[in-house]
Amino acid sequence: MPAHEDKIHLFSLEDVRITDGQFLQIQELDHEYLLTLDPDRLLSWFRREAGLMQKQEPYPFWESEEAYLGWPLAGHILGFYMSSMSMMYQSTGDARILERLTYVLDELKICQDANGNGYLLPTLKGKELFKQVHDGAFTTNTWAVIVSIDGKEKTTWE
Repeated sequence: MPAHEDKIHLFSLEDVRITDGQFLQIQELDHEYLLTLDPDRLLSWFRREAGLMQKQEPYPFWESEEAYLGWPLAGHILGFYMSSMSMMYQSTGDARILERLTYVLDELKICQDANGNGYLLPTLKGKELFKQVHDGAFTTNTWAVIVSIDGKEKTTWE
């Protein structure tokens, strides 16, 4: 039986540069838009839930307290922002993008340190929610998606 040769090969975005045409125009538009976003607004819920002062108010709508019965999708946009910024940096090499990504990571570390146990979730009253789950008394009507949980077996919720 002949050896199978892969027809698909993965490559890094760093290995490709768009140099002209409609795709370059779209990339430049995305690039400009990403640079208009304020990282401190995207980090505001992480800081608030870590007991730190918010540097800026969160963006309106999904991330505001006026969203769905006062339960915003707190911090929801930051993950998409970080993915987009990472791909844009790989695609363009723009140092401003890397600088903002580094800033966000440093700020998230500050939030983790403020929580004292590695916890990093911007969900409104997230610590209370996890304590309810831990105690078997989960009765909240929150609808925020929880996508990341610290894997420690023993956690102090105070």
